Amino acid sequence: MSEPTVLVVDDSRGERLLLRHALTDLRSGLDILEAADDQEALALYQNRPVDLVFLDIRLPRRSGLEVLADLLLLDPEAWVVMVSHFSSREHVVRALRLGARDFVVKPFNYRRLEAIFAAFAARAAKSGERFPLTAQPRRALSTAAARPGPPRSA
Repeated sequence: MSEPTVLVVDDSRGERLLLRHALTDLRSGLDILEAADDQEALALYQNRPVDLVFLDIRLPRRSGLEVLADLLLLDPEAWVVMVSHFSSREHVVRALRLGARDFVVKPFNYRRLEAIFAAFAARAAKSGERFPLTAQPRRALSTAAARPGPPRSA
């Protein structure tokens, strides 16, 4: 099985690079895409076959939870893992209820990332598809849902 395409969404270039390095240390050959904000993330997701998304919960214009909802409108089977420096029980529970597959806390723990890949691979194997997420056609996101909101404080 070839490696998945991963989208890393974080407004901090340094945090994106840290996660990129952690992921490539775990899995060579990953195709890793990066987005600095909600608009870039949604555009990449709509136009590229993305299998796995690591999405920061705090973004400049809209929260990661709002972007999660948009990704799930595009693809109800999206495999999105929320990422944050803050792991309040409220954030974790809310993200999982909204449809996130998992939640990881920065700094990244290699065992935790490996467990996420193992769960992702098990789901792909169970479905009998290479990567079930890229097999689904993406829906168009309505203009209202993709409209950026007011700036958010970090």
